[in-house]
Amino acid sequence: MLRIWRRWRTWQKIAVSCCLLILIGSCTAVLIIGMTLKRAADSMYEALPERKELLRSTIEPLETDQVNPVHNRKSNRSTSVPVMEPVAVDSQPDVGKSEPFTMLLMGVDERAHDSGRSDSLIMVAVNPKQGSAVIVHIPRDTRTELADLNKLDKINHAYAYGGTAMTVATVEQLFEIPIHYYIKTNMEGFKAVIDELGGIEVHNQIPFETDGHRFAVGNIELSGEQSLAYVRMRKQDPKGDFGRMDRQSLVLRALAQRAASTDGVVRLGAIIDVLQQHTRTNLAFEDWISLAAKHASSINQIEKTTLTGASERIAGIYYWKVSKKERLRIHNLLRNNLEPNLDK
Repeated sequence: MLRIWRRWRTWQKIAVSCCLLILIGSCTAVLIIGMTLKRAADSMYEALPERKELLRSTIEPLETDQVNPVHNRKSNRSTSVPVMEPVAVDSQPDVGKSEPFTMLLMGVDERAHDSGRSDSLIMVAVNPKQGSAVIVHIPRDTRTELADLNKLDKINHAYAYGGTAMTVATVEQLFEIPIHYYIKTNMEGFKAVIDELGGIEVHNQIPFETDGHRFAVGNIELSGEQSLAYVRMRKQDPKGDFGRMDRQSLVLRALAQRAASTDGVVRLGAIIDVLQQHTRTNLAFEDWISLAAKHASSINQIEKTTLTGASERIAGIYYWKVSKKERLRIHNLLRNNLEPNLDK
């Protein structure tokens, strides 16, 4: 090898040396990025308590005989199948093997001298092998039984009483579907990430003013603070909380696009620092890698829906009242995606 090297001309030696330096530099960069992501994932990790049984409402369970009618979308018939298994150590799905899983996305509004509320709740059921996902938006004022308390209240109050664990358990109880994973971020983190990305752009549908900010109709640029005011407003929106959820979706979509841009990649380190401070999840590092490498681009069938109901005032407090039939509709949507053989 040394003899061959001596026979090469100067320009050949320079070219090979440059290639080796680039290769070594690239490998080093990949290693550093990988170690940084691993540390970030470890710092954000927060496990959920193991559940011995699937939570069912003590006030109004979906079915008292421990079976739920699951609708077959192809035959337009319903069949009775046993309730799903609770989440336990040996029943947690293997994301790396493309097993179906559920996830609860939580946007928590935590302010000074306040334990906070989970004002944004999105339930997701993903079936990687089918390339499908069901996304359910849950209104913050949904009236339901809070897990472990056996009392009816707004679903976003579960976080104030029992944090992430009670919120997850309450949503499980509402739909009688186990939740395998969760991702929780607070509004300060949401604001900081947008600022690190240099802001986002959304197409606003209605003009309004709130918290000292004015939002015109059309394409508008939003800073982190403006984005927070934009997604918090609901009283001026004709659609109320549903309009608020629409704006949340707009901002999240714009945020994802911005993060995937060149600017987002360049600022990856700063964004990771923000996420470490403001985000918690029970996704391990290996799960993040599987989601990004295997599933992010493979999900091409997405069904979105919102938990429907009717507004009602009880003792002067506004609630979003949901029927048992509607809870069962969501149960069926989620379960049919988790177990597609039920459609055959």
